Amino acid sequence: MARPVDPNLRIELLAAAEAEFCQHGVDATRIDDIVNRAHRSKGAFYQYFQSKDHIFRDIVESMLARLSLIVGKELVTDDKNPPGPAEFFARWLARDLAIFEFISANRDVVRLVLSGGYSVAFADLMNAFARRTYEVILLSLDWGKQQRIYRRDFDSHLVAVMLAGAYDRLARELVDSVGDTIDIRRMCIEAQRFVLNGITDSPVDNAPPSPRRGRS
Repeated sequence: MARPVDPNLRIELLAAAEAEFCQHGVDATRIDDIVNRAHRSKGAFYQYFQSKDHIFRDIVESMLARLSLIVGKELVTDDKNPPGPAEFFARWLARDLAIFEFISANRDVVRLVLSGGYSVAFADLMNAFARRTYEVILLSLDWGKQQRIYRRDFDSHLVAVMLAGAYDRLARELVDSVGDTIDIRRMCIEAQRFVLNGITDSPVDNAPPSPRRGRS
């Protein structure tokens, strides 16, 4: 008689693997470490995963899928009643806050992904995510030009490339700031203000600096 499938098995193995990878690094973690933490057998592991790389890829895919939903959130949902500049900038800021608060909450996994140890094995995932980030920024810039929120004399592709790189750098700063206090809201406000002052016709003061607070 076949053994009943434990619906929690895969979840427990993924949670154990994530904890081991974050604590010891991917290279130093063994499958034995994962199954011991999960109080499962190697046979249970191989029911769902072919290797350590396989389970790590599942963790990375899940994290990037959740982050992609936030990054891809549309700022304009009704073309017939588009938001004005103030509302558009407020939605942009809210999305940026959600992005970096997610990164902060998942900093250990994000740090693993950005550390470079598995960059070759998972280059396809990271390249696809980077491309998606660029495309979202490009669409936003082009829409802003059409609505005359932004100037029309800048190269949207070039600015989108630069902004996508800035998001990557800010993410790395955030995950590397162990023990430091980073005011994520202030960071996002200041970054947005800097960008807007470069692509709008007049200086923009999008919001007063918030009181300093710790990470979310």
